[in-house]
Amino acid sequence: MKTSIDTIAAFTAASIWADGVYDEAEKIAVEEVAESLELDLVQFQDSVEQQLSKIQKLDEDDVCEYLRNAANDVDDEEIGIIFETAMQILITDNKLSCSEVDNLLFIAEVLGIEDSMAVMLLADLVRSEPELELSFED
Repeated sequence: MKTSIDTIAAFTAASIWADGVYDEAEKIAVEEVAESLELDLVQFQDSVEQQLSKIQKLDEDDVCEYLRNAANDVDDEEIGIIFETAMQILITDNKLSCSEVDNLLFIAEVLGIEDSMAVMLLADLVRSEPELELSFED
């Protein structure tokens, strides 16, 4: 990966922050992300926790700015990987809500992914996860 661990951790932490809880399933998902991206597990876990600590102190507008800044450090060839990571983190609880979709669309925007492509990628993920529940309430 050309994108730094801290930048990947920033998007991972923002995805965790979406539901306000860093639960066991998300910790397992962080391990899976580290493994699939061949990142140093301990370093990635530490970075995710540091980034999450930063995000939890921010209001929504500041989180948006935080992600815009982080997006500048994503290697162009790895944008899809970062977006896929965010999607995986958001569905670790086997639920997908409207607010989580809003968060994903914002992540797509800052990464430069068109809404239509982001929706198609999300639809593909939903199709491949038969146990995923869609919640139309926030």
